[in-house]
Amino acid sequence: MTSPTPKSGQWCCARVSCWRALACIVLSVLFLSSFTCPPMVIPVPDSRQGLASMRNEVEDVVVWMMKTPHLAEARQRKKLRLIQVDRVDESELPFSKFYSQYALNEKPVVITNLKSFTKEWSIDHIKKVCGQSKVTPLVTSLTEGGWASSQPLNETTLGAFLDSYKTLPQPRPYLHDVSIPRMCPKLLNDYIVPRYVVQDYLAHGHEHDAWGVYTQPYATTWPSMFVGSEGSGGEPRVGDSDTHTTVHMLHGVKEFRFVAPHDRVAAYEDRVHGAIPSDLFHPDFEKFPLLSLAKVYETTLRPGELLFMPGGSAYQTVNGEGDAVAVGSNYVDASNLERCLTSFDEQRRHELSDDLNTRSVRKLAITRMDAQDVPWTNLFSAYAVP
Repeated sequence: MTSPTPKSGQWCCARVSCWRALACIVLSVLFLSSFTCPPMVIPVPDSRQGLASMRNEVEDVVVWMMKTPHLAEARQRKKLRLIQVDRVDESELPFSKFYSQYALNEKPVVITNLKSFTKEWSIDHIKKVCGQSKVTPLVTSLTEGGWASSQPLNETTLGAFLDSYKTLPQPRPYLHDVSIPRMCPKLLNDYIVPRYVVQDYLAHGHEHDAWGVYTQPYATTWPSMFVGSEGSGGEPRVGDSDTHTTVHMLHGVKEFRFVAPHDRVAAYEDRVHGAIPSDLFHPDFEKFPLLSLAKVYETTLRPGELLFMPGGSAYQTVNGEGDAVAVGSNYVDASNLERCLTSFDEQRRHELSDDLNTRSVRKLAITRMDAQDVPWTNLFSAYAVP
């Protein structure tokens, strides 16, 4: 008996089914292989005790992901993979070069000889303009489980803090990430926004008044002030929601060590507290042996220098000699937008999505490679929609 000959339409359906099956197999392989990528983040429990109980499991997964043939040697080495951060003079680093070589490649850089103030922000000048502003100093705690183990002290005035913080017993208090737009916006009259951060989506997406004070709470944080005496500082912490971080040193010396974004898992990241439990300046390789596998950058920041840390870096600082005074910013632009949308919580994602639909941010959709420094008082008009 002769088998019926399939019609052309049946052959077409058979071919389509075969291609669909093959596509499913390829996609499945790609999906499974994606689990071997270093950027994978391992969830950890909400306590240091829980983190310790999972340490062996975390180490096993990291070993599997990193696939290094020298793993045993690396764990016996018991020293950090320290990498010095590039240093480039501001006159030799236009925005286009900074954006293409550093921001897009998630590579840190120290920009030297930066001029971002029309009037020097000396301690006396800060006290004169903002002495009566209220601040809440922090002190490092090694026993309590606050964010990055920093505990708040009683509220005081900025002038009183600047008069007393160097004479107090150890551990000495310090100011960390104190919002200048909230605390003392008039201080920003002398501030020139570096060209590297002027296209910040968070800044241009929110309404603001004549002083540049935003109506949305998330965007009122930066630029912010850091003040501390010699030896003060905190435990390692992860930058806010994978935003890029810049720190501009005004006075004194500040030492930095930070873990590259994709190596945070090897540093036993505590995602709940936004911290790295291992001390990067005094690492304990018996307790955290995989820390020797992490890529750790280090640099010393001096007056007139600005450090760019790519989004997702986990950093630790120690203040050196003199009054350590710095101005910092966190920002989002086209180079880290995708990472931030993944890291933000639901509320922040909605806020940022709304910002991206504003006329001001739509103008920044195409990154301007000719970006220049802009005085704070002119920032919003300079990048406003005509």
